[in-house]
Amino acid sequence: MRVLSNLLHPSSALTLLGLLAALAGMVADLRTALICLVVAGLCDLADGPVARRMRRSAEQQRFGVHLDSLVDVVSFLVLPAVIIWAHRTDLGAPTLLLLLVTPLYVIAGVARLASFTADAEPDTRVTHYTGLPVTYAALVLPVLATAWLWFGVDLDQPRTLTTPALAPLGTWWLWAMAALAVLYVAPLRIPKPRGIAHVVFAVLAVVVLVGLATVRL
Repeated sequence: MRVLSNLLHPSSALTLLGLLAALAGMVADLRTALICLVVAGLCDLADGPVARRMRRSAEQQRFGVHLDSLVDVVSFLVLPAVIIWAHRTDLGAPTLLLLLVTPLYVIAGVARLASFTADAEPDTRVTHYTGLPVTYAALVLPVLATAWLWFGVDLDQPRTLTTPALAPLGTWWLWAMAALAVLYVAPLRIPKPRGIAHVVFAVLAVVVLVGLATVRL
């Protein structure tokens, strides 16, 4: 019953909703997978404010910290890797780059989350992160994909050096994952988003969702 009560807290329920979105994205077509990644990011964006505004026991706070990190592994580390592997042919992902980047990306993200969880104090107000939070994958990668699909070239058309994209989306995706992996473990102080930043992220997510829903694949 203790596990059930922890899971049923609204903040944990939001976290689990993000997990379900990530799991759905792993078996979906490209458009749906990208939408699921954005939805997982929105759930992660919302569960923190909900947790702070609703009463939680000390046990529920500890549970929430660990649950959030475990779900982040699936949503923002495994899902982006699964997307590029599952759609590697359509996206034109270079095999060598794929083999090098995806495991390093997951390892860097897991290391970032392990460090954060080890240092986390449920009752301490966090103002800065060390290293980029892995949740940013749900912003950077869908924005990249949406921009490429809208302003690049159609997936079913030949690509030439005269096209705006210059390279297949798979190449851009993998280089973005490589950059994110470096930022995850870099000793950078990243301000924790608050207030207006949450609104900006939410609006950007809605724009991306609309873009993904309307672009021709």
